[in-house]
Amino acid sequence: MIPGFSANSGISLVMQDRTGGDLTKFYNIVKDFIGELNKRPEFQMAQTSYNPNYPQYMVHVDVAKCKQSGISPSTVLSTLQGYYGGLYASNFNAYGKLYRVMIQGLPETRQTEESLNSIYVRSRSSVT
Repeated sequence: MIPGFSANSGISLVMQDRTGGDLTKFYNIVKDFIGELNKRPEFQMAQTSYNPNYPQYMVHVDVAKCKQSGISPSTVLSTLQGYYGGLYASNFNAYGKLYRVMIQGLPETRQTEESLNSIYVRSRSSVT
C-alpha cells in the first residue's frame, strides 16, 4: 500500500477466544483491552469493529451440491460476503485521485433473513 492511503495506519491486532466461551464475555474483555490501550500515550486511538450485538446467522453450505454445480463453497461464501458485508472489487483513478471500488447489496435487499433466499451464485453452465 501507499503510505497514507491504506485502510489503516499503525498496527493491527487480532484477539481470539480459544475457549469457545460466551461472546458477550469476550466482547467485554476486548472493550477492556481497547480501553487500556487508549490510556497509553503511545496510542493515538485504538478501536475495534467487533460487536456481538449485530445480527448473526449460521449458514450451512451444501458442499456436495456446490461440487455438483461446478462451484466451490468459497464461491458461495464470497457471494454472500459481497451482498451482505461488502467486497473490495478494484481501484480506479480519476482526476489524479485513487478510488476504491466496493460492492454490496442495497440495504433494503439484505434486511431480513428471508432475503437469503434471493441470492444466486453463477456457475459455469447456469445460474444455481
